[in-house]
Amino acid sequence: MANKHAKIQVSRLRISYVTSRVHSAKTSIGRPNAFINYLLRLGQAGGSVTIPAGLEASLPFNADDPVAWEFWEAAKEATKPGGRLRPPANLDEAKVLFAARIPLRHQAKLILQPPSSFQDPRLEALLHPFGWTILVTVDLIWEHPVPLQDAAQVLDDHQAEPAQVLLQSSLLDTTIREAADEAADELSRLLATDRSWSPGVHRLATVISGLVDVDPVIAAPKGGEVLKALHQLACGTTPPPDPAHALIPRWDGARSFIWDPGDYVYMLRAGTSVLLPRAVALRPAAVERTTRGRHRRLALLLACLSANAGLVHVDPGTANSVCSSWAEKNALWLGRLYGPASPAADYWGLESRSYLDKSPTKAAIQTHLGGDLFATSWIQLPNKYP
Repeated sequence: MANKHAKIQVSRLRISYVTSRVHSAKTSIGRPNAFINYLLRLGQAGGSVTIPAGLEASLPFNADDPVAWEFWEAAKEATKPGGRLRPPANLDEAKVLFAARIPLRHQAKLILQPPSSFQDPRLEALLHPFGWTILVTVDLIWEHPVPLQDAAQVLDDHQAEPAQVLLQSSLLDTTIREAADEAADELSRLLATDRSWSPGVHRLATVISGLVDVDPVIAAPKGGEVLKALHQLACGTTPPPDPAHALIPRWDGARSFIWDPGDYVYMLRAGTSVLLPRAVALRPAAVERTTRGRHRRLALLLACLSANAGLVHVDPGTANSVCSSWAEKNALWLGRLYGPASPAADYWGLESRSYLDKSPTKAAIQTHLGGDLFATSWIQLPNKYP
């Protein structure tokens, strides 16, 4: 039963800021043959390759990041089923990765300015033929766990702290909250000549570890403190909507989608918050694997959706036939993500649907498809939050 006084305490909160820049004209890495050649060289030689502006780029998957490897393998499987994801050994394999929208990856640096409330700064750029997505990730850590509501407030109070972005030889003064935007704009200056389009910054906040003072299967009532905190973590500034508009149902493994009180993903247009009470209640080693992996996977999904939906939005029609061709393919691909082929397809499940429903690019995708997105009549979603 619902427990309005259930307490969630947080010892580590992970935050990622995700934004994209999309260009309708060709970027300096955007010629298909050039991009495929980068993929091929990386597959044959490993390590990294130097792209325009002297940036070092690598493949976005490696043995040190198994979640990313699994994520991009799912993307490849959606394009060409069969065979495991691996660095391309020949031109045909490089073309498969290109068709599957596998990006290049550039590792930049986020430098915190002491004294900082944040720890473990990371900044990476995923480079596509027509643009790039930036992921800036930091952690808030408490020696003594704090209530979920307090953790949300600390994030809001401190994300304007100063930081620097080191991108190639450029050192940019910025803040934690604005670092992703600064890095994306700098890449556009280095690699493109036309103006870019951006969907804005999407903030993802996940409770990595903490304490649950009740049975982990808790129910968050409307207006309860847990939902209020999730709303604030997802960049919500207005009163929370009906939870059914923001919480993402989960597949129950048997017959239908349900509100799972052990698995909360709360998505607004400006941000997403993730709380996994069932996982947080596990022993520390298990929770770190579960929650860290969930955050990483969802950050990559948001980055992938942002870049590919953005290209559909900026499609200039016949002004650039290559861009238009990619936009058409992306619209079909995004339409399929909106309605996964199987309820068990969690990778391309309701997170994608929720993001696209709230995205400014949805109308452009529908225009390309000539109607609604993928039919979802088979999906029996709970339409009223208890």
